[in-house]
Order: sequence, then C-alpha cells, then structure tokens
Amino acid sequence: MRSNVVKLRIRQRKRNAQVSAPPISLTQTRERLLGELPTPEVPQPREVTDAIEERAEALCREVLDLFREYLRRYAAYHAEVGHPRYLDIEVALQTIRDVTLDDAIAHRYAAKLRRIRRHLDIHLNMAEDYVAELDQALRAEEARQS
Repeated sequence: MRSNVVKLRIRQRKRNAQVSAPPISLTQTRERLLGELPTPEVPQPREVTDAIEERAEALCREVLDLFREYLRRYAAYHAEVGHPRYLDIEVALQTIRDVTLDDAIAHRYAAKLRRIRRHLDIHLNMAEDYVAELDQALRAEEARQS
C-alpha cells in the first residue's frame, strides 16, 4: 500500500535553537552613490573643480556631524544595559570599531532585512511543526485503515 505521509525537505535543526542570521551583504556605498551617474568624458575647467572641492568639503563637515551623532546613538543602542542604565564600555568600543559606512548609510534597510529574517525563521518553525503534526495524523489514519 502506498504511503500518504507527507514528506517535505525542511532543514533539520534543534528545536528552539538560536538562529543567527548570516551577515547581510549590502550594496557597496560607492556603487549606491556613483552607480547611475556617467563618468565625465569632458575635462572640467578649474572653476568647476574648485566648486566641487568647496562643496565636497562642506558636505564632509555636515556628514561628520551626522556620523558622530549616529555613532553616539548606535553605541548607546548596543551598549546601554542594566537597571539603572549604564554604558558597557567594552561593548560600546567594539560596536564603534565594527560599524561600517554601509551600516551607517543603510541602517534602516539592514534592520528591516534582519526583522524579515527573524519572521521567516518563525514561519519555518511553524511549518516544521505543522508537517510533523500532519505526518502523525496521516500515519494514524493509515494504521486505522490497515
């Protein structure tokens, strides 16, 4: 007699095991900034290059202040612990050392991808439970019919 047991290929892992999401590979910042822009084909006159330098320096000053604040908040988010709250200095320093330009620029995007990954893991666990219950019910039905 043919078996009615549903067999699906599902990754095997220990129940309630912590699943760490693999690092999210973000599009490089350089590509995000320059990817859609053509490479200049005509030499630029001195007044244009001077204007570019002046504006680039002004943008760098703005970005410097922004990144300082980002790092201050990022370190606080990862390293403020306990009740009453205190800053775990080692965690803060490691967090600051590990952050990349892509992390800072794509912070929300990366956070959304990590949340999606967690939700997918939850649904995978639910699917594994459902398949196990379904297999058990089908085996019981087969045994009853035999």
